[in-house]
Amino acid sequence: MPAPTGYPDHPEHIATMRQAIAELRGEEDAPGAGLAVLGQLVDFAECRGLYFAGGAEANLWGFGTARIVLDEPGGGFWMRLFDLAEPAGLTDEQLYRVFLAELADQQEQGRDDDCPSVLYLKAHGARDLLVHHDFVMRLFATHSPWRAEFFANTQELMRHAMIRSGLGDALFGSSPTGFTVVATLRTDDDQPVKLSMPVLEFDPDNVPIVAAPFDDAEGERIPITHLADTWEVHRATDVARDFFGPTTDEAEATRRAFRGPVIA
Repeated sequence: MPAPTGYPDHPEHIATMRQAIAELRGEEDAPGAGLAVLGQLVDFAECRGLYFAGGAEANLWGFGTARIVLDEPGGGFWMRLFDLAEPAGLTDEQLYRVFLAELADQQEQGRDDDCPSVLYLKAHGARDLLVHHDFVMRLFATHSPWRAEFFANTQELMRHAMIRSGLGDALFGSSPTGFTVVATLRTDDDQPVKLSMPVLEFDPDNVPIVAAPFDDAEGERIPITHLADTWEVHRATDVARDFFGPTTDEAEATRRAFRGPVIA
């Protein structure tokens, strides 16, 4: 398989790394345990088609930078956990606790081989803790003291991503008709609740049939007239764009996403 554009041949890249480790092992003061962990890292890179980044750094949304250890063709990266302390505004202890919780979830879900987000390498007392860029984003969004700023800064870029990826359409378009009905329902205490529900089919009178949203009849196919007196039918893709659609162009959304801790 040819190497991705802009990247060296992957087998040659891995072979070069293994040769470098072999040469280091020949030195008198070679750190055996550290080299063993590095060997495991090379194994991981070989298995997943990753490249050593050679000192490149990632801009973490304007909150700081951290060195990339492994580069994923296509835009992803892996970096060392504790390099995130300063940009994320967290202590090493806090980072380690979040890492261990993620590792436990990963193992419980069986994602160690197929879709890992954290990597714990150890040998003879040495260790290396690496995290994937999706973990880094979640760390900023859920644990960093900058999480409010992170969300405010990145929401427009996330909207662009939702539309471009088709995920927004999928969320509203998971029906055989491709249509969504928007209606205002009333709760038991007469509070209005606006819902968007996929149209499963239309009856002979062109009334939308939807899945009942209530616990006592969840999933039951019922006409929308059982839920509301008035409603609107829209194409699911239009609803997705109204709901998730960005309000700025992508260049401005990107600028906002990387402006750091100041909301302006």
